Amino acid sequence: MVINNLLSFFYNSSSNSSYFSKYVTPYECGFSSFGAQSSNFSMGFLVLLVFFVLLDVEVVLLLNASKMLTLWGSLLYYLSFLFIIFMVFLFEVLYGFVSFKY
Repeated sequence: MVINNLLSFFYNSSSNSSYFSKYVTPYECGFSSFGAQSSNFSMGFLVLLVFFVLLDVEVVLLLNASKMLTLWGSLLYYLSFLFIIFMVFLFEVLYGFVSFKY
């Protein structure tokens, strides 16, 4: 593996870099983009996406709560877990990421 990495390093450094430059530059919709790239997503959308992923994972973790609540040692864990979910949801509502209007 070390020999393979060394050989690839020397091969890439000794080869013509203009040959590989066409694979590094962006190519989209039939033309090469030379200008600055910008994000098409707003910050609010990205924050909502992160909250959705976090809450989705938390819901999956809560699926086994009915089995685990028979053990009293995990009750504090699940209550703190539900408190965190509630706080995240409250944060989403207060900052306007979740709206209950039709």
